Amino acid sequence: LLREAGFKLDDETEYPLEAFDILKGFTPEERTQLEVLLHREEFEANTAIVREGDDSDFLYLLAAGRASVSRQIEGRVLRFSSFGPGVSFGDVGMLTGRPRGADVIAETRSVCWRLEGEDFRQLCRVQPEIGQRILVNLSVGLSDIVTSLSEMVRELEE
Repeated sequence: LLREAGFKLDDETEYPLEAFDILKGFTPEERTQLEVLLHREEFEANTAIVREGDDSDFLYLLAAGRASVSRQIEGRVLRFSSFGPGVSFGDVGMLTGRPRGADVIAETRSVCWRLEGEDFRQLCRVQPEIGQRILVNLSVGLSDIVTSLSEMVRELEE
C-alpha cells in the first residue's frame, strides 16, 4: 500500500557496496579492484534470481529490493527466509561449485551485484590479501548462519 501511494521504502534505496559485510576492512583502492569485477543485474518482482539445481559459480550482493529463499519439498514450497539490501548469497556455491540448494526469488524489483567464481579465483591469484579478506568475511557470515540455525534446532527440540 505504501508503494502504491508513492512512498519510497528502505528496500528500494540502493545499498552502497562499501557497506556490505563481505567488503568489511577493505581500503578504497581494494574495493575499487573488486568493484570492477562486479556485474549489475536487475530482477523484476516475483522472478527467480537463482533456481535450485542451477550452476553456482558466482555469488550475489543484494543492493536493492527483497528476496526470499525457498525449496520445493514433497510438492509444497517451504520458505526459509526473506532478506533485504546488504545481504550476500550464493557464496557456498561459488566456493564449492555445488549446484544451488534452493530458489532465491525476488519479492520486489531487485538489484544485485554478481561476482563470478573465475573472477574471484583470478583476484585471489593476483591480490591474495583481498581474496583472503573476502574469505574471512564470508566465513564470519556463514558462522552467524550456523549459529542461528543451531539455536532454531535447539528451540524446536524443546
